[in-house]
Amino acid sequence: MENLQRTDLNPIEEALAYKMLLEQSGATQETVAQEVGKSRVGLTNTLRLLQLPAKIQDYITQGQMSAGHARALLMVADTERQMALAKKIISLRLSVRESERLATAPTPAQSTPSSATPPTPRPAAMPNYELMAVEDRIRQKLMTKVHIQGGNNAGRIVIHYHSLDDLNRLYALICNTDS
Repeated sequence: MENLQRTDLNPIEEALAYKMLLEQSGATQETVAQEVGKSRVGLTNTLRLLQLPAKIQDYITQGQMSAGHARALLMVADTERQMALAKKIISLRLSVRESERLATAPTPAQSTPSSATPPTPRPAAMPNYELMAVEDRIRQKLMTKVHIQGGNNAGRIVIHYHSLDDLNRLYALICNTDS
């Protein structure tokens, strides 16, 4: 517990300390978060950094990338793409916001139609900047890929998740539960 009170811990050391505390004490994330004076969501997000490949964790430990940059990479399910994006973030010195946009952008394979017939052209719709801003705020809050489809009068919100743990995390955020 005293180790967590140090101010010079990097985010990976902090995550490892939380993990060890949770495992040794058998306490819930909520309890540990209260003990260390952190929100449960903050603790969960710190722990999620341990899901990243070891090389990306090294980038964080060495100060080449912030925890915010790394959380953007958690939106990407593919490890190889995470690594490629991490290298791009570091080499281009992207901001966290730019990293999030990069992580949520479709890959070339996703944006290329699979059939040989070209798609029917649709009239270009004017972007709704207010909806885009709302989508961006939701994406930042949930730290995952989010799409708002539709317009001002009706539509739907699509929220992506990458594992059962990620779905549970989103559920807890959306429903404001303590699980």
